[in-house]
Amino acid sequence: MSPRRRLPPVPQYRGDARPAHLLTTEELAALHLKPARATPDAVWLYERGQVSGMSALFDRTAAVPADQPPT
Repeated sequence: MSPRRRLPPVPQYRGDARPAHLLTTEELAALHLKPARATPDAVWLYERGQVSGMSALFDRTAAVPADQPPT
C-alpha cells in the first residue's frame, strides 16, 4: 500500500458542505470555464457509499474561459 499524500494547506470541505462558488474542474468545464491557476482554492473530501475520494476545488469567480490560451 502506498503512503497517503499530505493534503495541501487549503480549506477542506466534507460531504455536501462546500460553498457554491467552489467548483471542480469538471463542473467548471460544464460552464465552459477552466481554473485560472493550477493551485486549488480548497479541497473537497467526499464519500459515496463504499467510494471515497478527494477533489480540488476552484473559485468560479476567478475562472477563465476554457478556450483562453495560457498566459
